[in-house]
Amino acid sequence: MLLSYVPKKHKTVIMLSSMHHTESMDSVKGIPEIISFYNSCKGGVDSLDEKCAKYCCARRSRRWPLIIFYRILDIAAVNSFIMSNYNTSDRLSFMKNLGKSLVKPHLERRYTTPQLSHELSSLIVRILGKDMATEVGQPSHEIIKFETMKNCYTCYKLKRRKTRYGCQTCGKPVCWQCSKPTCNNCC
Repeated sequence: MLLSYVPKKHKTVIMLSSMHHTESMDSVKGIPEIISFYNSCKGGVDSLDEKCAKYCCARRSRRWPLIIFYRILDIAAVNSFIMSNYNTSDRLSFMKNLGKSLVKPHLERRYTTPQLSHELSSLIVRILGKDMATEVGQPSHEIIKFETMKNCYTCYKLKRRKTRYGCQTCGKPVCWQCSKPTCNNCC
């Protein structure tokens, strides 16, 4: 039921309810029953808003579907904390574990993609942990480091960049700007 109520001039209250289906007035207060029910239960809504505001995942955005998604995610996180409150007492550690468990499948899938940059793969290994990265199926990337500085194999003619690091497949020197786990010729 959608209700539009005007208690004073230039003040409109719009309410949406899936619980109320008839238009009935509260005889004691003289206001619609939906509003009197909300007033009796609004402490729960205020405490939910407070809990969502304390650890919020929302970011600034002008896209309204994204804002609604952030709000749904915040409410779901609060509900999951309330349901598992018997097991954990610290909400911050619960939220961190929840975030990691939501991101973990994506990181595992991303880690197995070919030609992932060394920086990104090392970050994923750091987040997942050393043991988890070897379980996913990727061997840990070994960095080839030279004693002396050498010209980059891919851009030495144009930019003359020097590097100490080499391609993981063929061992030729590759600078960080051109680098992936393998050089462009080995791809």
